[in-house]
Amino acid sequence: MISSILLWSEVDKDNSAIKEFCTGGKNIDCNAVTDSFSLGGGISLSIIAFAYFLSGTLLLPMTSFSGTGLQFLAYLSLAAIAIVPISIYYQWAKIKKWCVLCLLVSAVLVLEILITQLLLINLMPIVFQEVILFSLLFTGTVLVWISLKPYLLAKKDLQKQKSKLVRFMSNREVFDYLLSGSRKLSHSPEGLGILMKGQSPKFQVLKVCNPYCGPCAKTHPVLEELYETGNIDLQIIFVPGGGDELKLKTVRHIMAIAAKDNPEVIKKALDDWYLAEKKDYAAFAAKYPMNGELKAQEANIQSMLSWSEVENITHTPTIFINGHELPKAYAVEDLKYILE
Repeated sequence: MISSILLWSEVDKDNSAIKEFCTGGKNIDCNAVTDSFSLGGGISLSIIAFAYFLSGTLLLPMTSFSGTGLQFLAYLSLAAIAIVPISIYYQWAKIKKWCVLCLLVSAVLVLEILITQLLLINLMPIVFQEVILFSLLFTGTVLVWISLKPYLLAKKDLQKQKSKLVRFMSNREVFDYLLSGSRKLSHSPEGLGILMKGQSPKFQVLKVCNPYCGPCAKTHPVLEELYETGNIDLQIIFVPGGGDELKLKTVRHIMAIAAKDNPEVIKKALDDWYLAEKKDYAAFAAKYPMNGELKAQEANIQSMLSWSEVENITHTPTIFINGHELPKAYAVEDLKYILE
């Protein structure tokens, strides 16, 4: 367990728990010790220790805890004890830094010697097959780690870069600067579409969408989550596009539901439409029956179409924050890190 932590520190050098444990004083630095020595440029002290303990642990059940297997490990621990004074001298005289985990590994090696001297007093011949098995386990462990380590380091570096990018992208000053330089609405969208007022809004978010647009459906839960925090006013303007009658009927229906001015019903209707696996207008219309309310929405639809043409809306969804188009560097999903 100690050697596995020591091994993992090679990959996750910034791990807060390991750093706290391994930096208790100015002369304590596990990374400095483990990085200072390796065999062949790639086999570190950490993997040697881990492979030694793992191989010995696996050897025991694989040999049914035979006396010969135990005796072989006893001889092996006698050979390994030579590492302890070398390690201590190397840390004290050469590097002048101490590795707490390395010292604990040395303590376990000493403990092994004491146990073998107390419990394994009857010498038994070593079985050659068990020596081969241990060698294969040891070599296999080292080779697997050498193969796996570059992948783990690359993955850790990618996570680190992503974390830095998230911090940069969620910086309000950066966002405000980019937002101020993006396209600004030339005509007010007031009175158009659906307006869902937040409890204490700090931002006005406008979503121009098509009821049958896949990306629009994906943005819906993100914006709804932001709306539920109370931080935003969410306005939705529909652009049916292409004069498709089915799209027009869907927009009329959604707008007719919104005309009843019941926030809970509006929210439920939008969820039923956008979160449905299949966009089925007939099923949606049956769930929210209307009569003459649909015809009353023609003027609203024409107003939204005229506004979108004037504003040159070329794709959906198009998102505006406080009257400025969302910068291309940001996805809608990024807004939850910024607008909250």
